[in-house]
Amino acid sequence: GCRQCGGGCNKHGKCINGKCKCY
Repeated sequence: GCRQCGGGCNKHGKCINGKCKCY
């Protein structure tokens, strides 16, 4: 899995299939 998703996504991120996706 992924940890602290959204830290580098301007606090807008989602963990999908073990990867952090920004939106």
